[in-house]
Amino acid sequence: RERLCRRIGSAERVAWVVAPTGYGKTVAIEYWARHESRPVGWVSVDRAHGDRSTFWSRFVAAVRSVMPDLDDEVELALTEEPLGPLFLNILIASVARSSERAVVVVDDFDLIVDDRVLAELDGLVRAVGDRLGLVIAARSDRPLPLAAWRVSGWLVEVNETHLRITADEAAFLAAPLGIGEDDARRINHLVEGWPIAFGLAVTSAARDASLFADSRELATSDHDLLDHLITHILDQLPVRARDGARMLSVVG
Repeated sequence: RERLCRRIGSAERVAWVVAPTGYGKTVAIEYWARHESRPVGWVSVDRAHGDRSTFWSRFVAAVRSVMPDLDDEVELALTEEPLGPLFLNILIASVARSSERAVVVVDDFDLIVDDRVLAELDGLVRAVGDRLGLVIAARSDRPLPLAAWRVSGWLVEVNETHLRITADEAAFLAAPLGIGEDDARRINHLVEGWPIAFGLAVTSAARDASLFADSRELATSDHDLLDHLITHILDQLPVRARDGARMLSVVG
């Protein structure tokens, strides 16, 4: 899906990749990173370590991996308790002095629990975003200064509209499984281009070509898709949101 690679790579300072689970955000970014001319560092935020200190420790390690001449005092500043503004100033100054130009990916950014990180990233983007680009991936919007970055010409946005599989991509991806172009396009139409659903559906269709005559059949016959919906979407919702989704759902 080279169109996504080109879009992510066209960002002047920040690529903001936001879409619900199953849209292939990480896969698209990994593909772009393999073909990017600049060195790419990677930070994966997890639910257990989304606090500010842990995030910046991991971020600095990622920067160090692509800017080995980063000043040692950056890590020293990380030991401040509590972490103060001096750390960010030292990081910015060190990046500015580096002879490298690089990019850092921040995956699962929505798991950051301290909003101070958002303002600090903005400071980093404004000061040295021309030397250290960011690719930020999240399942939902966060209050980053996207409008200001957009006006400055620094931002490229990739959302679920861009990440949906096109009809041509569907035909290409399904061909190795022995699924014809028309069937691939039909399945993709049923799942509305949702990558994870398309992948699971064509795998099932390769086992049984009679599946997925319509959307109701798709919803009731693909157990892999149902498991994904339950485990990665419904189970991740807060209790009230999960109860609301159940109450609003269409009962077959």
